[in-house]
Amino acid sequence: NYGVMLFGTPDQPRLARLVQLTSEGIPRDVFHLYRDETVIGRESGDVVFTDDVFLSRRHVAFKVDRALRRVQVRDLGSSNGSLVLSRLCPVDYHRFHFPAAGIPSETRTIPGPLFSVSPIALAKKLSYLWTNKRTITQLQTEHFGTILLLEIGATCVGSIHQTYTPNQLVEKGEEKGYFAFGGSSTITIFEPGKVTLAKDLLENSSKQIELYARIGSPMAEKY
Repeated sequence: NYGVMLFGTPDQPRLARLVQLTSEGIPRDVFHLYRDETVIGRESGDVVFTDDVFLSRRHVAFKVDRALRRVQVRDLGSSNGSLVLSRLCPVDYHRFHFPAAGIPSETRTIPGPLFSVSPIALAKKLSYLWTNKRTITQLQTEHFGTILLLEIGATCVGSIHQTYTPNQLVEKGEEKGYFAFGGSSTITIFEPGKVTLAKDLLENSSKQIELYARIGSPMAEKY
């Protein structure tokens, strides 16, 4: 008879949640989707990440369809960055180089499995590229902003060796490191609006055709 009565807004059902992961893949902040629409951005929105240079001012909206119990993702005209995936065969050159002059950070290693990253494997599960063991380096450049450089481990390619000195100026084309043994893949990510990818890359990518690139081949130019 002497219980406590609570006043206030009742809890709303949570149909989905967004989980922010650190560069090591560790969950950090959790954002529950209560509203019919939740906007993510770098400067404005319901959830804002001010230090993420790869997000647009208003980047994307998550719309909750309560009747069908599903979430739809809608792009808000974001200026997405450019990504170049380079795949190495066992017979290819196994060293990787800096695509531009700048100052590289220390390399962070993110543990993970070593699944194959061959075209056949990626066609079945593209997420191997961001769940396999991988390394990440930030390259601060004068003309291209921050460039992210990733090396992806794969089956029989568990060793990724870095040969550069962190926090010291490197020149374009200077060696960054090498895989041991065999070949794997590298990913180069540019900030939005900083570069225009090479014409042959765009043409072949639009047809989902791989392009054989030799060392020194142009990847992009200043936007």
